[in-house]
Amino acid sequence: MVEVLAHAIMHECKDVVPHRFNEDVKKMYSWHDVAARTCKVYDRVAQEVPRNLLTRLRRAYHLGPVFGILMALYVAIDHLICQ
Repeated sequence: MVEVLAHAIMHECKDVVPHRFNEDVKKMYSWHDVAARTCKVYDRVAQEVPRNLLTRLRRAYHLGPVFGILMALYVAIDHLICQ
């Protein structure tokens, strides 16, 4: 699958000049806009009410049969260390 994907990318992107592509991407973003969006995200997160331990454990546990248990364990350890 990786080989097929790599072949497809090389076939479709053979006319792309990396330096020119980087310059085009650079024109699409400005650090001022990125910083403003980042501040909005931080402000929104700072206003959220922290979830209690039971809610966090339930949410972690429902992430899957293996990953959920691992995340619930992580939440529990995090709670013990940070409280």
